[in-house]
Parts: sequence; C-alpha cells; structure tokens
Amino acid sequence: MQEKQISMIRMISKSSKPVPCKQLASCLNISTRTVINYMNDINGMYPEPVIISTPNGYVIDRTRTAGLLDQVNSIPDGYRERSFYICKQLLLGSVKELDAFELSDEMCISYSLLKNDLQKMNQSYAYLNVKFVIKNNNVSVSGTEKDKRKLMNHMLTQSQEANLLDIATLKQFFPQDVVDTIQIILDEVYQKTGYYLNDFSKINMLLHVLIMVVRVINGNTIHMDGGQDLKIDETSDGDYNLADMLCDELQKRFSIEISPADKLQLYFLIKSNSTVLEAKTEESLAGYVGSQLLDHIREIVSGTERRFCIRLDSSEFFVRFALHVNCMRVRSLNHIQIVNPLKTSLRSSSPFLYDIAIYMVQQLRAKNIISSSISEDEISFIVLHIGAEIERQNVTDSTISCVLMIPEYLNMGQTIARKIMRRFSDQITIKQTITLEEPKPDASCDLAISVIDKNNTSGGQCVYISPFLTSADYAGISNAIDKVQIQKSLEYLHRNFDFYFSSGNFIIDRSRRMERDAAIDKLCNLLIDNQFVTREYRDNVLKRENAASTAYFDFAIPHSVCMEATINTIGVLVAPGGIQWNEHLVYVVFMMAISPDSLNDFQTLYRILAQILTDTSIITSIRDCESFGAFKKLLLNPGFY
Repeated sequence: MQEKQISMIRMISKSSKPVPCKQLASCLNISTRTVINYMNDINGMYPEPVIISTPNGYVIDRTRTAGLLDQVNSIPDGYRERSFYICKQLLLGSVKELDAFELSDEMCISYSLLKNDLQKMNQSYAYLNVKFVIKNNNVSVSGTEKDKRKLMNHMLTQSQEANLLDIATLKQFFPQDVVDTIQIILDEVYQKTGYYLNDFSKINMLLHVLIMVVRVINGNTIHMDGGQDLKIDETSDGDYNLADMLCDELQKRFSIEISPADKLQLYFLIKSNSTVLEAKTEESLAGYVGSQLLDHIREIVSGTERRFCIRLDSSEFFVRFALHVNCMRVRSLNHIQIVNPLKTSLRSSSPFLYDIAIYMVQQLRAKNIISSSISEDEISFIVLHIGAEIERQNVTDSTISCVLMIPEYLNMGQTIARKIMRRFSDQITIKQTITLEEPKPDASCDLAISVIDKNNTSGGQCVYISPFLTSADYAGISNAIDKVQIQKSLEYLHRNFDFYFSSGNFIIDRSRRMERDAAIDKLCNLLIDNQFVTREYRDNVLKRENAASTAYFDFAIPHSVCMEATINTIGVLVAPGGIQWNEHLVYVVFMMAISPDSLNDFQTLYRILAQILTDTSIITSIRDCESFGAFKKLLLNPGFY
C-alpha cells in the first residue's frame, strides 16, 4: 500500500462523518481522480467494497476492515514515528544494519523519502554525536556505544506526547519478561541495601538498565575512557556496593557479562538517582553528602529566603532538598539526563516558583556545585521541592471561608462537615455551622454550603447539596470553590490595577511580525525612559529569559532576575501581527518590573495575572483592542470568567 493510501484510510477512519472526495484530495495534495483510483485499489483487496461512497463523502465499513485498520495503525505515521521506528530497529534489535528497500516497504514510504528522513534525523540527533548512513542500500547508525544509548534514552523519553514514560510504554519497546525481571531485581536490591527511589527516579533507573541489558545481550558494551581516574573506596562506598549487587543479579538472571565501564555507568546512575533512607536528619545527612555541600546549600537557602521573602527553614525541606542537590550534582558532572513529565505544567502554572528555582540554580552554579548547562527538567524538580514546602506552610492561609447550613437532625451536620473536610480540607475552612433555628449566616464568609434550598443571606457563593453527599454534590462544591477563587483574583486585580498598569507604559505595535528580542527592547526602552528601571534592566531580563522562556501559549510575562525597579510596574505590548517567541507565537507581552519593597504584593499579582491570562479568549480580545482604556475594560471584565 502507498503512503498516501494509508493517510487516506487514517483520515476516513478517524472522522465521525463522511469525508468528501475534494477534502481528501486537498489534504493529500492529489487530484480527485487519484483519490477515486486509490479507493478502487483498496476496495479491490476485498470481496466487497470496504470504503463506501455516499452523497456526502466516503465512509469506512469497520466491521470488514478491522484487520486493515490494525495494519494501518501499526505503520509509523509521519517523520517523528518513522524516526523512532528506525532507531528501535537498529538499537534494540539484534542486527546492526537494515535493508533500505525492506525498511521502506515496512513503513510504506518511498526510498527517496527514507533518505530524506535519515538526513533529518542526522540534523535532529547531531548533538548526540550519532550519524545515520545508507551504504550499499543498507541503513546503519555510527557513533560510540555510549552515544547510541543516549539516543535510545532520548527516543524513549520522548515517545509520549507529554514526556510521560511509564512501565506500559517500556513494555512496548522491550520484551515484557525483561522489564518485569529488572523491576524485581531493582526492588529486591534496593530493599536489601536501605536505598530509596522515588517514582520518577525509578522509571529513569529502569530505562537505563533496560537499555544497558538489551545492548549487552546483543553484544554491545561500553569501553572505559582512556585516562579515567576515579577514586572509589569499593569497600565503604555504599553506592558502589549497590552497583556491585545489581551487576551480580543482572549477570545471573540474564547470563551476561557486564564490563567494568558498564558497571561504572551503573554506579553514576545510582549516585544520581538514589538516596539513603537513613539520611533523614541534618546530622546524618553530613556523612552522606559532605559538610561542605551542606554549608553551601544553607547559604543558598538563606539567600533565597531573604531575596524572595519566603520561608524555607523547616528541617524536612532542608534534608530533602540537600539530598536532591547531591543527586543533581552527580547528574550534572557526568552529563546524565533525567526527565520530569510535569515540567510544562509547572512552568505555566507556577511562574513565581519557577523564578525562585532559576535563582537557586544560578547560585548552585556560582558555587560550582553544578555545571553551566541545566535542563528545564532539573529546574522543574526544584520547583516541586519549593512548591511542596510553601504549600505545607500555606494550607490554612490560602483557604476560603465557608458556612454550613444544615438542620440539626441525627448528627447530620457533623457527618456532612467531616465528609466535606476530608475532601476539601486544603481549600476551605468551615467558620460556622448553622441550623434552621439560626437563619443568619456570617455575611463575611466566601461560600455557603446548604442542604436547604432557601435564600442565601451570606455574602458569598452558595451551593446546594443533598444530605448524603453524592458525586454530583462534590462536583458542585468544587465548582463553587473555583468560582470563589476566581472572583477573589478578579477583585484583587480590580483593587490594584491602577498601581501596576498605566497608559504611559502601554504600546500597540501593528508591525506584521516581530522577534522576541525586538519586543523586549521596545518594552525595556519604554520603562527606562519612564525612569522605572535602570539601563542594566534589559540584560537581566534577557538573562532570565534565556534561562527558561516566560512565554505561555499566546502571551509572555518577561521580567528581570533582579528586583531593581523604583516601584512595581508592568509594561504592556500588544502586537496583533504576532511576536515569534522561541516556539510560541505571542500577541501580548506583560513586562514586569519588580521593586524589593513590595515583593509579596507583586507575587500575588503575578500568580493572578498568569491565572487570568490562560483564558485564551481574553488574549484574542486584547490583541484586537484599540486603546489602553479598552485593554483595561477587557482585562477586568468578569464576563470572561
């Protein structure tokens, strides 16, 4: 079957309604006559037609084409899937070369398209020092064994759209019995030695060991780098002993021989992913990570507290963060990658925490604890540590006040209150419970939850529930909490809008298309001319931007790594023609200039603004506004919520 025939079957099978012939021709860039010929060829494979022509277009008979659809779905679709398929065949199979014509047939593409794909792959994976070549009509990959394993690791971690790698995905690439056996070995050895792996590290460890075992089974081992001089005390180094035990078990179970270089790689992998369960206190920590590193981390944590006006002084946070930094240091020194599947959502949902994490990474780098190049995955793990500590501190501060309106009968009030708090204890605080004899709820409460359908005399939202709390009731309470939180954000923005925004710091630029740095220059120059910031501000904005993009979907919130503004202010650039901001096309830019005197207020505004702007309809409306007054009206209009 030809590639475009497969694409046509996919289009028809995925559509819930008939697909017109002209639409197929347009999407596939072929003539309508060719579409008809393709249909005849496909139908000719069956005793009766399986793709049926109707007055509204083509439909597929799924009862007769189950096998065909399974076959089509198993064929790699597009360059990305084809590149993964080629890597899998070359790196996880037992052959070192693939026949180019057979490979083309397997993927239902032409020989010339295969050559184009290999050229693209050489560009995509050049940074891994591997190269795909066709010689004598055979496809192979050249590079060191270490680089080939890095390629395999990259391919597998990117195999899911959201970078979420799990056991089920690994079993699609590796034999199930091999995956299960290595899982059992890891669990047994870690339990015996008193080491601990969190869920992210366990998947990372499992992936690396799987690649190593499969490659060794197929006769591919790593050789020791020349001149590599490592001082490891093999008798007292717990990490080395763990690596030794793992190697012994892997060699026994799979009848393989693990080379000293592979064992060393496993040692580094353990040091960069594992922690000792005994290191639970600051006293026991020094013996594991070293007193010098602990002193550096104390300085960094203390400096972060002063700079961002937050508290990170709990012993629990310090121990966990120090253990994480120790693993991070090993990964950085040995160029070991780790994947955080939450990185994208953390960057968009927690921008202020992301800034704190970037600051801490810069301090770690300044003290030579880590190298200069740190991935977003590593930054986002620090965000998780900071966020968990702040969340622990602020559970009660961030809750909304609630009144329960429940008749006093068979302890109904206590039962309902207990169930509600079990589900929503981190979001609400019950300030008052009233009965039929107490008809006046506290008017200052944000939310009233009532089993009585009567006029609500409290000042906030009201949600009605049944006496026995169904799933619909829980959903209703959750929706009401969301509405209260959004309304509070809106009220805060109403009260503080004029403190941060002004017509003098507002620009509409109707250029066709702008680049990121040009937009940053335009807003920086505006704030400098208006004497809100100094001339060093632009360099500090770019330093923050180059550390991690501040673009979120179709808007961006760039800001400096330093708090250097005379007063807090936000410069706004509206660009209807769009701004190319790395991989995003941005239409509105909010440039934040931060004063150290009112950082807490600014943190709140930052969080609220990011929350409001994630509603894309707001940005769509703002990009078409004609004036600052129209911009203000749009941003504060509750109809968008």
